[in-house]
Amino acid sequence: HMGLTTFIAKAELSKKKPVRRIMELLGGMFLQRDNGRSIYETYLKETERIKDGYSVIVFPEGTRIKRDEFGEFKPAVLKVALENYIAIAPVAIYGTLDSKSKNKDGKHEIHVKALKPVQPNRYLNTKQEYLMESIKDDIREAYEKLKAEAGK
Repeated sequence: HMGLTTFIAKAELSKKKPVRRIMELLGGMFLQRDNGRSIYETYLKETERIKDGYSVIVFPEGTRIKRDEFGEFKPAVLKVALENYIAIAPVAIYGTLDSKSKNKDGKHEIHVKALKPVQPNRYLNTKQEYLMESIKDDIREAYEKLKAEAGK
């Protein structure tokens, strides 16, 4: 049970009216990735949301990957979870690469797998970079399984 859920998205998406409205309804946050003040303010808002009972969804690559491979995961996305001793719930998603294709007649399969949450006792004495690599490896393994199941 996740309760309230919100997202962090790149600031560029706020220019798209439907995205902006959905984010407003969900209490979402837009992040200017090249602006230290925006990063800090988003960090404070994320911490506040978590203390208010929200689950915050963050995409660790920080951008949409337009090929069938993994981008670099940013360890900083774990900062709020680590400082607040909350579980991290990794999710693998496969099938979004061609989701904007106009040749699909409005239908497109996307496969999602929720992985076992990483509890705070697992990461208390672990460096952020190592924890992120471990999570990335788990997501990559699940992604490859989803890909195989999809027959790709």
